[in-house]
Amino acid sequence: MKAETLRLGAGASARPAACAPCPAPAAKPAESPAPHSSAAAHAQSDLILRFQKSERLLHWSIAIPFMVCYVSAAVLMFFFNLHDEGIWRGIFSGIHRCSAACLMVLPGLVLLRYRKEAKIHLYNIRQGWVWAVSDVKWLFLMGPAAVSRRITLPDQGKFNAAEKLNFMMVMATYPLFIATGLVLWMPGIAFFSWIIHVGLAGIATPLMCGHIFMALVNPGTRVGLSGMISGYVDRHWAKHHYTRWYREHFEEAERKPGGQDGAGEEMPRPILVRCAACGAEHWAPSWQRVLEAIFELRPLTCPACGLDARIAAVIVGPGEGEGIRPSLQLAGLGNLVVDKPKDGNAGDRHSRDTGQIPPKRSGIPGPGEGALRS
Repeated sequence: MKAETLRLGAGASARPAACAPCPAPAAKPAESPAPHSSAAAHAQSDLILRFQKSERLLHWSIAIPFMVCYVSAAVLMFFFNLHDEGIWRGIFSGIHRCSAACLMVLPGLVLLRYRKEAKIHLYNIRQGWVWAVSDVKWLFLMGPAAVSRRITLPDQGKFNAAEKLNFMMVMATYPLFIATGLVLWMPGIAFFSWIIHVGLAGIATPLMCGHIFMALVNPGTRVGLSGMISGYVDRHWAKHHYTRWYREHFEEAERKPGGQDGAGEEMPRPILVRCAACGAEHWAPSWQRVLEAIFELRPLTCPACGLDARIAAVIVGPGEGEGIRPSLQLAGLGNLVVDKPKDGNAGDRHSRDTGQIPPKRSGIPGPGEGALRS
């Protein structure tokens, strides 16, 4: 479970714009004929998963309310002053308080909804707070590397040093923002809380601006924004900007020879499953994720209906999944594994063998109901 759990993660900011040239991302997953080797084919997939859905929702549940709070507070402070009681000040004050309430409530709701994925967030916290000598070097060399391509930045893990600083700032200031904001509504001590509140905003401003610049403006790093939207980023971009993370969770696996399908396979391969909620068929990233969903260790989201529904069937080809069937039969779940029809579409077999995301299409009728969704 650890290997699959750690195979996550897309930061917005990475190396400076003038660092070593980053390979251009592919527009879509390749659709060329698949090599015979499963491991080699998997290595050709253009997109890799950086952040799970729970990570993305947690990010936006903090980022969006915080930005609304920040902008509304700036308007109140610089345009209406603290003593202006006009109607517009009341409107912006209401916006500020509503967004602050969302900032308090939404992250907790996301964590509660995806409480079974707590290990993912604990792993991210460790990655954000644990520093190595290479992280310090990265910070010192970040400026010179922006003006000289002869300077090489140290390899980074799931988060680079700048992202770690932003991560630490958010975790440290979040409870203080909430506490001082609540105290501001109380009489008598509002001034001191206001000083702390504004001071925290001053501390957060440079890191927040740098994060937004790298995520939206800098050409070399804004590619990673897709990881916080869809969860997937270009494989070559991730390898260039998060070399150590990529090497640990993807490159080492690509060098392993392909094994037999099922529990003993060394190379994770997509598995076709059927959603119990809507009947649509979609791809699970590996047998490990399938088993985690079946035994309710970690939900698997259906891309067709968007629900974390249980798996109604695991569809396998001839000779596949033999190592899984006995384990499921012992648990009384042997009937979940069904054989794939012999006239299965060749394009689907190609997508399955290569580990690439299937190209978008209208759908192929499934056995009795639903359609194969990309």
